[in-house]
Amino acid sequence: MTNFEKHIKKATSNVVLSDAEKARMKNVLQGYMRFHPAPEPITTYTVTRDWFIFLQRPIAASLVLVLVVGSGVSYAAEGALPGDTLYTIKTSVNEPLKVALASSAEEEAEVEIELAERRIQEAAELAADDRLDEATEAQLAVALDAHAASAATLVEEIDEEDANTAVALSARFETRLRAREDVFARVRQRMENESETSVQRSIREASSRVALLRERTEVRLALAPALGGNPEEVFEPAAATMAMKAAPAAFTAESANMAETFDAPFEAATPMAESVPESAVERNTAEHMQKAAEYKLKETQKKARKSDAARAELEIAENLLEEGEDLLETENYAAAFFSFRASLEQSERTSVFFDSETILEKARVKHEKSNESEERDEDSSNSGSNNKDESRGKDESGRDD
Repeated sequence: MTNFEKHIKKATSNVVLSDAEKARMKNVLQGYMRFHPAPEPITTYTVTRDWFIFLQRPIAASLVLVLVVGSGVSYAAEGALPGDTLYTIKTSVNEPLKVALASSAEEEAEVEIELAERRIQEAAELAADDRLDEATEAQLAVALDAHAASAATLVEEIDEEDANTAVALSARFETRLRAREDVFARVRQRMENESETSVQRSIREASSRVALLRERTEVRLALAPALGGNPEEVFEPAAATMAMKAAPAAFTAESANMAETFDAPFEAATPMAESVPESAVERNTAEHMQKAAEYKLKETQKKARKSDAARAELEIAENLLEEGEDLLETENYAAAFFSFRASLEQSERTSVFFDSETILEKARVKHEKSNESEERDEDSSNSGSNNKDESRGKDESGRDD
């Protein structure tokens, strides 16, 4: 046995895939094999028990991912849209591998959120190209429902162990869904199609489910100190309703005065009451949201550093973050928490619209060209009508003479 084999065996000795992961990996490999048939007969080798066990472990999945994603076909498939030849590879090989390689429930939830957003983005791209038919949109809506449901279920599982992580994840997911909905609606509006579609209904249902999850978790976190630090304790719905009435004044002002740089409506998540006692949210809860807001702000700033519009929007996120830090210093943890959450949501929303600028611009240009073409046709029609009138007038004048 070589040193490399010894190292691999030692690294994987205590790690085993679950039955569900084994089944999922089997389906992924079979799907990949269908699209990558062997060019010549494969030599048969004897598979030892040790090697078979090795293939069942995460490191084996990692090697498969390198083989699959490292190929030109798989890489090209990442940009495929429904109807393209490589789209099946994207959804049946690449994406299931990403889910299978998630090392925690949080990472898996992040992947499912990304895939749900992909389906909305694909619908928007097809709509901007006038390629989105009802059948394709229905298929995308079904896929969106599946990914959103998986993400929400994972967030609920995370909530049982780590409510702080769950509330940050759900706030991000809800905000990104609403922003994607805004982008999709704007594309359809510019293509002069404003009727609600199956994708829009799916987005709304998913965001409503995530919003309820977020609100429930926030209320439990707020009431935890009053319940002896046990957020799992049952409380009356009336208590939850009282805890969700209004927002910190500064957050409300920022939302109301926001410059709509990206030309889309801002929809803030339902905030908790500023009347909740300062001690109603513990410091670690506020600090957890602070870290999430700081990370997303830096990530979006780096990505959109050349965009003046994005920078203007991110200034709001910066201001909210600074406001939260000031509130944290004065031990007003509830207000600090919601300032940090508002900052996170602003960064998430800006990130979505920055990523969607190309689609929105394409829809805008097509809309303008369509209007110009209609105006030319109308002018041509009017010109032809005027010529006919002039010709008729000359004929009548000749008859009169």
